[in-house]
This record gives sequence, C-alpha cells and structure tokens, in this order.
Amino acid sequence: MKNQEIVGSFYSLANNPVGKPCIVYVHSSHGCRIENLAMIHKIIPDFTFCVYDIAARGLSGGIYLTYGHQEWNDLSGIIDCLKTKYHTEEFFLWGRDIGACAVIKFARYNNDRKDILGLCLDSPFSKFEDYVRIFLIFRQNPF
Repeated sequence: MKNQEIVGSFYSLANNPVGKPCIVYVHSSHGCRIENLAMIHKIIPDFTFCVYDIAARGLSGGIYLTYGHQEWNDLSGIIDCLKTKYHTEEFFLWGRDIGACAVIKFARYNNDRKDILGLCLDSPFSKFEDYVRIFLIFRQNPF
C-alpha cells in the first residue's frame, strides 16, 4: 500500500543466492511473516525464500487490512527489492487465504511478466462477502 513500510525476511542457504529462484510467501489474514517459517528447511536447499508482513500486520506499517484488494500492490515492491538487493530474477508466488487473493490479483494485472514462474494458491476466497459471512459465523461460534 502507499507510503507504508513493509517488513520482510529473505532466507538462503547458499553463500551466493544469485540464480536461485525465490519463493515469495504472502500470509493469511490473521498471520504474519513467521506463519510459515517451519517450511524453510524443506524448501530452502533449492530455492531462496522471502516472507513479509502485509500492511497492517506483524511489523509492517498500516492500520487497515483490505483482504487482498490492495495488498497485491505490495508484491511489485517486494519483487523489485529482491531483484535489486539479492539479484533474484525468478519467482514463485505462494499465498494463503487473503495472501492467495493478493497473488491472484497480482497475476491478473501482471500476466505479461516472465519472471513469475508459478503460483501456489492455498485457500483463496472467491467473494469478499462470503469471506465476511464465514468470519462472522466463526466469531459467533468458535470451535
């Protein structure tokens, strides 16, 4: 989102991560960048790994979460930063929950990018209204 600090982490086992594709993980609505760190040891030998706190979550700035509506814009900045700072040229985008919605929207508006090799979409919601309805049901009747 505009003018908000986004905090992330980059992981690589290689002394020289240049040339290794990067998996960029976009977390769920109630998560933060540490949500999927347990997967790093399974992924990192062949890839680099980037996790970040979406706006208004974790250590990133912002007040409001837009449930994927605006969060997709941050992916461009994350990818540009990875290209500049770590010389990463190829990316897989992995989103969970609203992160999956942000990845879908990013792919929709950036379908000509050759640096995005693939998407992993874990539990995206199809309509915001349905997501809110489910959220309210679980809030009233927790497990």
